Amino acid sequence: MPLKNRYGSFAQICLSTCDAGFRAVSSGESRAHPAFRDSVMGKKYRVAILIGYRRSLHTEIIRGIARYAREAKNWEYYLSGPDEEFVSSPSTVWDGLIAHPGDPSDEFLQGLHAPVVTVSGHGPVGKLPYVASDDEAIGKLVAEHFLERNFQSFAYLGDSRGEDFSLWRCKGFTQTLNVHGFACHVFEQEDVGRTTIPMRDRLAAWLEALPKPVGLMATSDNRGQCAIQICREIGLNVPEKVAVVGVDNDELVCESSMPPLSSVIQAGEQIGWEAARLLDRRMAGKRSPEKVLVPPQGIFTRRSSDILAIDDPIVSQAVLYIRAHSNQPIQVSDVLENVLVSRRSLERRFLRVLNRTPAQEIRMAHLSRAKELLVGTNIPISEVAQQAGFTQAGHLSTAFREEMGMTPTEFRHRFRRIGG
Repeated sequence: MPLKNRYGSFAQICLSTCDAGFRAVSSGESRAHPAFRDSVMGKKYRVAILIGYRRSLHTEIIRGIARYAREAKNWEYYLSGPDEEFVSSPSTVWDGLIAHPGDPSDEFLQGLHAPVVTVSGHGPVGKLPYVASDDEAIGKLVAEHFLERNFQSFAYLGDSRGEDFSLWRCKGFTQTLNVHGFACHVFEQEDVGRTTIPMRDRLAAWLEALPKPVGLMATSDNRGQCAIQICREIGLNVPEKVAVVGVDNDELVCESSMPPLSSVIQAGEQIGWEAARLLDRRMAGKRSPEKVLVPPQGIFTRRSSDILAIDDPIVSQAVLYIRAHSNQPIQVSDVLENVLVSRRSLERRFLRVLNRTPAQEIRMAHLSRAKELLVGTNIPISEVAQQAGFTQAGHLSTAFREEMGMTPTEFRHRFRRIGG
């Protein structure tokens, strides 16, 4: 039975199924669900996936749902996009649905009388149970990115419509900076009609007035690209004067920016997997949360923020050397051979400028390299350790437990962004 979606294509994807059991009704009670009996005889759950694949994040979310379905072994799902006509057909009974919030509407989904979970790259979303990105954690991550690079001035460029997710990202960004004793300049949106000055002109004036150098977080890649374009037009060098980080890691947007845009990597596959697990529990009538927030995977650092705001040339030279050799088992003695100062002098300079020692900087660089390899490749853990400058896989595991509270394998399973 081919399915026609709003994007003009026909698609029918049927994969595995999950445990059947009981369906929770609106009163909070549970009653036996037909799929429970059917599963005993081998019949599979029927689940509709109402998610269009307009963005790379949506594709990652669908991939996560597919991974859960393979693991569960008794899901049968149909990928149709937000096709209301198909899912509301009286001839079709759904055991559950996963949808993007607002498309179809919450009211429409609730009228189908089946468990529904919505998924999104930002939250909170709608009144239905949902799985979404942790927007405050996204803001915190970007703040830490700039703090590690020793920036002293910070700015936030939000969504022009004042969306809630943008406000939550701003909160995470500014609160993290406040904890470290820094303030944040936030671009204030104005209601239409309150000013005759075009938005682009106001943004240009705001960027020009910011104290430099400044670390700027944009609430999305599109906003980040816009900031870079305006900086180029008014003669502000990126990243030397304005370092920019966006959100979503949309490869097309990021790579087409000049210079290429650093961006937060959302855990799209993990969002999809968690959404499928949540729906699984709800279809079985099990107790389940109303929301699940998934933290970001990390930041894909490109030229737009690949800079150190360090006024000490010795420390700057040392850090650049460490990061350039993060794939090698370097030690502080190797760094000293390249900066030509005493160990005591280098450590004093590091503590004064960065509030950490050269040895701690080396460890950070090795761990950062390992994280990139774990989420971006399928190479064995022993190979990850070698390519991230650890002499043994055991040393990598110890460092991960101390820093992340989990093993490298657990980190890969939680945050991987490639097909499993």
